[in-house]
Amino acid sequence: MKRRLVGSEMGPMTQLDENAPPCVHEKQILSLCAVHCTNNILQLTGSDRVTRSGFNSIAENLAPNAWINPHKSMFGLGNYDANVLIRAIQHKGFNVDWYDRRRRVNSETIPVDTDETIVGIICNRPTRSLMGLIKGAHWYSIRLLEGKYYNLDSYLSYPICLSSVGIVHKHLQDLLDSSPEANILLVRKPTQQVSNPGHDLALETTAAQNEEVAPTTSMVAKLDRFTQEIDD
Repeated sequence: MKRRLVGSEMGPMTQLDENAPPCVHEKQILSLCAVHCTNNILQLTGSDRVTRSGFNSIAENLAPNAWINPHKSMFGLGNYDANVLIRAIQHKGFNVDWYDRRRRVNSETIPVDTDETIVGIICNRPTRSLMGLIKGAHWYSIRLLEGKYYNLDSYLSYPICLSSVGIVHKHLQDLLDSSPEANILLVRKPTQQVSNPGHDLALETTAAQNEEVAPTTSMVAKLDRFTQEIDD
């Protein structure tokens, strides 16, 4: 079975998983990992895909009067923060929950094997560039595809199979243990049908664009910190 890959062929080489199903797996371009992560976790193609222009539109609506927008790179490279990423997913009708990183990851706290509302998991890990002088972060997604979970990190050349629920949980716990700045988001199925899910974010001009991300209770405590700390 041939795999359908969407995006550039940039990224480090990894071992090809011959059993990986056809899927959307965008590769890293510039600092657009939040865009790639959204398309990968929601498996968006064609006119349904989220775009850099759409993410820019969201960021600008979150801070319409700011000289320097705190939600994205001032150089137009991407570096979108959690507010923009969550807003983009919500625009597609899906729900996003912060995971309480103080809790150990297991089948009770992240029941990917029993909770059918979970579409996938978004991971955020800190990064540093220019010899560690510039602090940033990287978004990537883990998603269920044909009965198995796959790491769809845009830095990978191919999806990597996480062959059991235990391995998924270990990957997530190792991520949280690696840094106090690492975080996990759970993406859940929409609670109601989206009227036009294929509408590109760059074209959306409804009143909802002028509102901040509608946070759940678990999101409130972290959004302000993410606005400043997570920029890719």
